[in-house]
Amino acid sequence: MKGFISLLLVFLVLVSSVARNITWTDPVSLNADTLNKSPFKARPHYGAALIFFNTGEADRALYHLNMAERFLKNAALPRKNDIYLLYGNIAKEKGMDEAAIGYYEEALKHDYYSDYTLGAIVVMLADKGRINEAGNYLSRLANRHPSKFLTKMASGYFYLAVEMPVEAARYLSEAVGLNPDSAEAYMKRARAYQMLGREKDAKADVARAKKIYAKLFSDLPANIGARKAFALGLAEVGDFNEAEAQFRYLIDKNNDDPELHNNLGSLLAMQGRFGEALGHFQRTIELRPGAVEPYLNMADALESLGRLEEAQKYRLAAERKK
Repeated sequence: MKGFISLLLVFLVLVSSVARNITWTDPVSLNADTLNKSPFKARPHYGAALIFFNTGEADRALYHLNMAERFLKNAALPRKNDIYLLYGNIAKEKGMDEAAIGYYEEALKHDYYSDYTLGAIVVMLADKGRINEAGNYLSRLANRHPSKFLTKMASGYFYLAVEMPVEAARYLSEAVGLNPDSAEAYMKRARAYQMLGREKDAKADVARAKKIYAKLFSDLPANIGARKAFALGLAEVGDFNEAEAQFRYLIDKNNDDPELHNNLGSLLAMQGRFGEALGHFQRTIELRPGAVEPYLNMADALESLGRLEEAQKYRLAAERKK
């Protein structure tokens, strides 16, 4: 299996959760009064875009982000780098990885040392195996913002990607010290501890993360982005039953999210449940026919079931799309 799409999502939840100057409660009431009173101002549209991104409504987020950019000329906030950072996040959500990297690089033109943007691009490149490029951006981030929480988190992601768990655990521990309420930091450190054979410490960190997520979902049940990050984190640390429950909950809320179907299919395949996985990979292909990964996942699952001729068809289809 090609695995889960992708660790960047977890980092994007961090980015959006600390984004400047945005206050929100739920996607229905978000900035409703402000938008009605000021439909030609950039900031309320940007606020709406952030929330719809977090609730898994990428198309609505994109609409409001386009409007925010349109009215940006005379606005102090949001800044241009914030606009392009969110364009990148949305592109990533839609499976447009190269476009996302392009938007992040455009954002950096407007704020060369943005910790948010540098952190996002480090995680994305590391996740794609582009380690040298990720390392270059991480160096820039660390040189400019050596003590910031997002720097520690991006460093932790990077060292996990290159399978250096001692360094990953060190940076993630520093992240926890800076923000002890970060569920993502605990979950990623748990993975580092697992790689080091420190199972007791890993279980303690997972328990802490679950407690924080439970409170978050109680306060903000519409935060789909955080729930996706939770499901991915659970899968990464091997809590397959709860990860599956979270993915199924999310799919019940939005059956048209290709990422959710691909992730659940990958999770099922990891457990040898290839027959169940096929339907989710097929749904991913229907929703995102231009993506290569679900075709490869489908081919792998079919091969595992001994359906070699069908598998070959999907593998050839994947090759044509590269």
